[in-house]
Amino acid sequence: MKLRLLAGIAAGTLVAVTLLGLEVLSFLGSPSHHGGPWNEWPLWDLVWGFAGAAALVGLGIRILKPALSRPENHYHREGDR
Repeated sequence: MKLRLLAGIAAGTLVAVTLLGLEVLSFLGSPSHHGGPWNEWPLWDLVWGFAGAAALVGLGIRILKPALSRPENHYHREGDR
């Protein structure tokens, strides 16, 4: 039980630190106006958004699955009756 709680806290902390880091990078790296070579590439925003969503789903599965999974006999343990 404690291990799962710690895993959940670690996952939440990792997500919070990642979001904070992205916010800092966005603030430091964004110019005062919209411009850059990537804005001229066709469908770049679509590709970047899809890659970001896929990365979030992949990381979410890898981080949260061990924290939320139950043993196979979780509901049918020996001696429950």
